[in-house]
Amino acid sequence: MPLLSDSHRTIVHMDLDSFFVSVSRLINPLLNGKPVLVGGGERGVVAACSYEARAFGIHSAMPMKVARRLCPEAIVIRGDYDEYSKRSDEVMQIIREDAPVYERSSIDEFYIDITGMDRFFGCYKWATELRHTIRRETGLPISFGMSQNKTVSKIATDEAKPDNQMKIDFGAEKNFLAPLSVRKIPMIGEKTYHLLRNMGIEKVFTLQQMPPELLQNVLGENGIVIWKKANGIDHSPVEPYSERKSISSEETFNQDTIDVVMLKSLMVRMTEKLAFQLRNDDKLTSCVTVKIRYSNFDTHTMQSRIPYTSSDHTLITRVKELFDKLYSRRMLIRLIGVKFSHLVGGGQQINLFEDSEQLINLYQAMDKMRRVYGAHAIERAVGGTHSLRSFNPFNGIATAQAGTLPKDRSACEYLLVLSPPPAIKKEVWDIKKQFHRKHNHIRVAQSAPHIMLANFWLNKQSEEAVISGMEEVAKHQSPVEVRLKNFSHFQTHTIYIDVENPYAIISLVKSLKEKLGLHGSQSFFPMKPHMTIASGLREEQFKKAIVDFQQHEFRASFIADNMLLMKKETGDAGYRIIKEFDFCSSKDMEPAAKYEWNYT
Repeated sequence: MPLLSDSHRTIVHMDLDSFFVSVSRLINPLLNGKPVLVGGGERGVVAACSYEARAFGIHSAMPMKVARRLCPEAIVIRGDYDEYSKRSDEVMQIIREDAPVYERSSIDEFYIDITGMDRFFGCYKWATELRHTIRRETGLPISFGMSQNKTVSKIATDEAKPDNQMKIDFGAEKNFLAPLSVRKIPMIGEKTYHLLRNMGIEKVFTLQQMPPELLQNVLGENGIVIWKKANGIDHSPVEPYSERKSISSEETFNQDTIDVVMLKSLMVRMTEKLAFQLRNDDKLTSCVTVKIRYSNFDTHTMQSRIPYTSSDHTLITRVKELFDKLYSRRMLIRLIGVKFSHLVGGGQQINLFEDSEQLINLYQAMDKMRRVYGAHAIERAVGGTHSLRSFNPFNGIATAQAGTLPKDRSACEYLLVLSPPPAIKKEVWDIKKQFHRKHNHIRVAQSAPHIMLANFWLNKQSEEAVISGMEEVAKHQSPVEVRLKNFSHFQTHTIYIDVENPYAIISLVKSLKEKLGLHGSQSFFPMKPHMTIASGLREEQFKKAIVDFQQHEFRASFIADNMLLMKKETGDAGYRIIKEFDFCSSKDMEPAAKYEWNYT
């Protein structure tokens, strides 16, 4: 649970200055000090521009021909997606190493919650040293703003630019915002700005003095939010960043098929739906995965890293390429799926290097129609005859079609686990702490050792029925022997202790899944029992750490005679145990724990 109230939070917003131009200048120093435009040809738009170019009135998303007219001497360069992604990841790794909680809000912006660090180090000093570290190790200019919330910190960053920093003391938020233009407030776009100007509102000070009800009458619910932001009020949390976020869609056919034309048209429909969801959520993807399951249940996937994008035509082309490479056996197909992962925040302007102004306008018009009339209001004819599921089959998380299914704000997160006895738990804690000390990976120490049985989301009305179902399963479940053996890993980001005899646990998980009847959009039941040591590793950390783990052995076993249900009510709260379910007794199993430990 957080130790401090919202009014005493310390939030840092970091923004890489003119990011695309700065990266290009690292590659070609001859661009330093000159007006630079990043984007496509004459029919394209400006993806980014240097501060020297901005002096001529040029801004991002402006048609390139207009920008060239304003500044004929500007140097136009094409964007390098791969290089931008790589440089952004480098900055993220530096932040990840030091920041207790951070959020990657876009390819070049980060929020960091360092609440409470004044007790140990000094928040402003810590942020200053982090900024200098980024400047020194990447060569990229970066600015930051610090205040008690995300809105004021972001505005402070904009005021500090370029390559500078600013701190807004607690209680000084209103005075800081008052003289600024209302355009500085997030959420106020071109139309809202003109509406406010027609009302005679130019400065934030005027908004601060207005009754919030008046703004609500004019702007709807957004009026209240804008009034709060103008007064420096923002309680939104820093959402911890996770690279494993993904959205996906898959279809299982009633009858196995080899109709390639139909399969490709269906994948176009899937891709189009997911791309709209990306744009609607202000997200970009850099990894595309295609999945095929043949009639004999052999399942194959293939993925490809791509530059960050949310454009239909780019994603559809890559999905078709992956399908052509993957579908080589000419067998009947039972299932196909498409997944986009490695998501980051970012508007469509990040993907304008190859897009013409006409194409961008087309996307904006199509998306507007979908938001007003529903996700299926306008679609490509090639995929128009297929209806799709509305959940993520790769991880069981909902992929609600944007604009049609609202989020349930009252839902809480639950975790059902097998917990080892104190002796084993202490030994695993020691491994995790040793890992943190050696590899400086804070996330390793953020969760107690456990074996997850289920992870799901419920509103409070459904909690009682689900708990009743768990009690029924436990009533017929014998104690489970768990034998832990050595270390294994998921790809290059997670190290865990393997379960040598997983079948009894898998059987328990299947019983829970069947009894609880939770929809795939609100639940996840793992079929690979394990005890996580560290997750979210950088590749360099993983390569160093896995060598140590492969050189040592671990053996432990215990009898799990109950399972624990834990609950998390808010995004920044910790889990708390709310229920313990005892298994029925068994004469065949010794209810004692044992462990053998020779890891050094």
